[in-house]
Amino acid sequence: MAQAISIEGGPSSRAKQWRSTPGVDEPLRARFGDMGCVDSKSPNPTESCSIDNPATAVSKGNQSAPASPGSSTQSTRTGSKSDSRMSTSSVASERSRESILGRFAFAKGDKALLGEGTSSVCYLGSDVETGDAVAIKVYKPSRKGSATLAKFKRQVSVLQELQRPLERPAEEALWCEELASADPADLFLKLLDFSKDSDGEPAPDQADGRLYIVTELAQCTLKDWLRLRSQRSSPLSAESVRKIAGEVVLATAWLHAKGFVHLDIKPENIMMCGGRWKLIDMDGCVRAGSVIKMYNSSVSFSPCYCAPEFARLVVKGSSMVVKPSMDAWSVGMTIAELVNLCPLLRAKYQQISAGQSAQAGTMSFLKWLGAMQAMGLPRRPAWSQEGQFKALLYTCLLVPDPEFRNTLAQSLRAPYFRRQNMG
Repeated sequence: MAQAISIEGGPSSRAKQWRSTPGVDEPLRARFGDMGCVDSKSPNPTESCSIDNPATAVSKGNQSAPASPGSSTQSTRTGSKSDSRMSTSSVASERSRESILGRFAFAKGDKALLGEGTSSVCYLGSDVETGDAVAIKVYKPSRKGSATLAKFKRQVSVLQELQRPLERPAEEALWCEELASADPADLFLKLLDFSKDSDGEPAPDQADGRLYIVTELAQCTLKDWLRLRSQRSSPLSAESVRKIAGEVVLATAWLHAKGFVHLDIKPENIMMCGGRWKLIDMDGCVRAGSVIKMYNSSVSFSPCYCAPEFARLVVKGSSMVVKPSMDAWSVGMTIAELVNLCPLLRAKYQQISAGQSAQAGTMSFLKWLGAMQAMGLPRRPAWSQEGQFKALLYTCLLVPDPEFRNTLAQSLRAPYFRRQNMG
């Protein structure tokens, strides 16, 4: 059964839904996330990012904890009108409390709201013991309380697992020595606390019945930072691209070695925190090997970043085993955007969808993507045509046939990342 979906940059539409094979993973619902094919804007991007050093910025509207499935990520976005009616006002009363979870306080003033999605609102807060700024996510009341609770528990579970030491995976293709020395605190936002029951398990807060997740605070999304640089005609240097690309590939390779597949990697789901770009939106992760198919689910994906095989799944309504190679394509699209400063497939999406409704245009684009035989790359700046960068994208990541796509652990060993300097 279909449901109304709010597509950023377009009117509400109707989309297919999905679920995983029973017993393999939690129920999953696929939606059209931020498509990346339209120039959607978060509020005050120039205030949220410093063009020279994004680590120094304090975002008015773009810092937050990882968003929940079905919600936006860090940028302030609202869903449908019915979602909006259950928006900030429905959880604003919680900010009147002096503290939550016995340790954290909401910030006051017009900068307190960091972001809002379909199922949660994120506020700026502070640790009353240390004075450190934090992000406090509050889940919205929902008629489907059990589904919201399941999302919340999944979010906590994944974030906890990502903070545990990494064990070498059985599949050698998912391992490289760089992973052994990586610190997950450098790769993912740190979970600080969450509402729990008397046994310490994730649950509604015993004081007010709300669901809370508290994480460290980030500065801005990669999406907003790249938009700002594009607006000011300030392309990244070759070395900056290599550094950011390395951080994104390392974080996603680490995620894969843990047994998860993200399924919605894009600049909006990468945030600057503590001087590093970190991967967020972890509660949309699926265990590698899960089977997703048509039905009632919560898998989030973005058409301009999803792999061709994912596009075919949506168009045909068939089932598919989730594999890390799906993320490898999305990482390749994100790296290409570091050079392009806008989504690589935005122009193609606009060309294909012209004159169609948002839903019909998206489906037409996905049909084209699913049939793709070769991927074009940015032609400027000139260095982007040099051999090792092109090889990373052409032969490792943006390979339409997933059987010939490298894993991200294999990609970390590519000559492009082994170079000390780029010409």
